[in-house]
Amino acid sequence: MKRSWGSYWLLFTGLLGLVAPWLVGPEGIYPWPAGSFDSAAGIPPFQQGHLLGTDGYGRDVLAGLIQACRSAWALCLPSAFFAGLVGIILGILELGLSRKSMSVHLPALLVGLFVGLIMVLFKENFEMLGLNSMYLFLLPLAVYFAVSSVFPKAKRWRGGSSVLEASRIIITSIPGLWLLLMFSDQMQKNYVGLIVLIACTSWVGMARLTRSEGMRLLQAEWMMAAGSLGFIGWRFWFNHLFRNIFPAIWPAWLSIFAGCLLLESSLAFLGVGLPDHHIGWGSMLRHGKDFLHLWWVMLMPAIFLSLTIGAAFHLIFSLKANPNKQQMHNV
Repeated sequence: MKRSWGSYWLLFTGLLGLVAPWLVGPEGIYPWPAGSFDSAAGIPPFQQGHLLGTDGYGRDVLAGLIQACRSAWALCLPSAFFAGLVGIILGILELGLSRKSMSVHLPALLVGLFVGLIMVLFKENFEMLGLNSMYLFLLPLAVYFAVSSVFPKAKRWRGGSSVLEASRIIITSIPGLWLLLMFSDQMQKNYVGLIVLIACTSWVGMARLTRSEGMRLLQAEWMMAAGSLGFIGWRFWFNHLFRNIFPAIWPAWLSIFAGCLLLESSLAFLGVGLPDHHIGWGSMLRHGKDFLHLWWVMLMPAIFLSLTIGAAFHLIFSLKANPNKQQMHNV
């Protein structure tokens, strides 16, 4: 398959981020450190040793771009990986439950929802006791398992696949940036917490694609033959169904990566992303808007951000135009 420019650009930015600590700084190839205020402010490109100039605070633009490559890959790559992994697991789980619905402990579900409602209504009182917003999710879940273990023979509700489908619809209907803004203050600009937040808002597309591809394969003749012979089981699903789903869904990881990059840059531009010492393309755009007369300060990170997102989608289109056809693994 002919390689697209998108793969080369993603490889280029990834390598820049990988070697950034040895590339910029007093001991690196490029002597200007990222984020340093030692230089004069507003130096145009290709003057006084600054290849892309300096911003209004005297920080070298090229050093900031290289360091931003490292921040973007270090944050968006694990976010996209975990979002895709969660989407695949929930998509296959929803596909399996659509064939045989699981049961939900109805009294425990009602009690857990009631506890969650109380914690939402009296959120400030719980915060005074030292309980942060993460307990809004953990405590109702713990109550559900406690009640279901104490009363195991209570009435149950069957509809596991409907619950997962409803959760997908609810998360899709809420803008991901709004959810990140709502919970970003609770994470206090935590690196791991931001990865979890971005992953939790980016898994829906992968789950929907996994479920649709699985439903298509379940209607294939070799799958129907396997079902009639009694081979359908979790081991069969992993060895045969998932192996045939994966070639069709793995390009979706590139779409998730582009979405995570756009969300991270938006949060950094609004000032609620990573701490200020983590230089990113979004934070460079945020600082550059204060110096609009220095045109290169905003132009350079905008070019890098646009090219990276465009490269991811161009690589997706290249993969769709030249699919790697894989033969079905017959039973």
